[in-house]
Amino acid sequence: MLLNKYKPKLLKEIIGNVKQIAGIKAWLAKPQGALLLHGPPGCGKSLAIELISKELGYELVESHAADARGYKDMKASIAKAAAQSSLFYKKKLILIDELELIDSVKGIMEIVQESKWPVILVASNPYEQRLAQLRRSCTLVKFDKIRTDSIENLLRRICAAEGIEIGNEMTQLSKTSNGDVRAAIIDLECASINKTSVYRDKEDNIFETLKILFKTMNLSNSRYAVSSSEKSPEEIFFWLEENIPLEYENPNEIALAYECLAKADVIAARITRRQSWSLQKYYIDFLSGVSFANREAYRKFTAYAFPRFRAKGGELKPITEKLSKKLHVSKKDAMQYVQLITLRKNDKMANELGLTGEELEALD
Repeated sequence: MLLNKYKPKLLKEIIGNVKQIAGIKAWLAKPQGALLLHGPPGCGKSLAIELISKELGYELVESHAADARGYKDMKASIAKAAAQSSLFYKKKLILIDELELIDSVKGIMEIVQESKWPVILVASNPYEQRLAQLRRSCTLVKFDKIRTDSIENLLRRICAAEGIEIGNEMTQLSKTSNGDVRAAIIDLECASINKTSVYRDKEDNIFETLKILFKTMNLSNSRYAVSSSEKSPEEIFFWLEENIPLEYENPNEIALAYECLAKADVIAARITRRQSWSLQKYYIDFLSGVSFANREAYRKFTAYAFPRFRAKGGELKPITEKLSKKLHVSKKDAMQYVQLITLRKNDKMANELGLTGEELEALD
């Protein structure tokens, strides 16, 4: 909630990188090739383009790796938009974000060469070898981390406006955000809910990711937690699967959270089967949807657990074999039912499935 509420609406409200923003506006006056913005997460790269386009009257056409990752997707969407005239504005601005995650550098280069409108690229690390040729045709603008004191001043203004009291944590939050404004605001919101200290590495460790997913009530916060985590979305899936019953107490909340994971699993299967990477954004959205399984964040400490069923695969093999036969599914599919059995296990179920005492202990 705080992330959206205090998102800058005007260029002058952006913290830091004043010279870089001025450089973007100067380039737009006489664009050549493409403009490549790079720098750490949360320093305002994409936000600056959004507000510049608004201020200068451009129609902004955005693309992310989740929207168009391969050559065909890019030619079908971005290239088409780059070649067409604007319906509502006199001019367009093409923004391609998450550059290093896009598979087709060739597609990007063709868009830059063929576009009748200015093209701006955004990346965290533009110095990958495969981007070398593209980089030579770009004007580079490096965005810097936001100063700790600037972040602290922002957090203090938010706390004053929201009536948030977190004791002496303000300076610590500012330092551990590592120059990332979004991270600092998310941490502030989590700290205000949990009344506990928040420590952040350069990349969020998985326990911090889970804390945000379970404690926030804002989709943007949840999405950001997934994207900035040290774990991949696929790994986060298994961590959520393990920890949902530890965090949520109401059966309806648990059911709704697992329903989100089930839908994410369906999307993951389609991505794998069809190689449709444009669906990845929906996979992340369903993972993030776990945040909304409860009506209000629990104000308690939860000791999040490692996904035991991935760590104890050898011990669980006899169980999955028995489930496979009983349920008439493959051993791989049977693994998905182990979590359900753990939640509902009893002597009757153990007898019906033919589970031994040792196998039941492996489920603890």
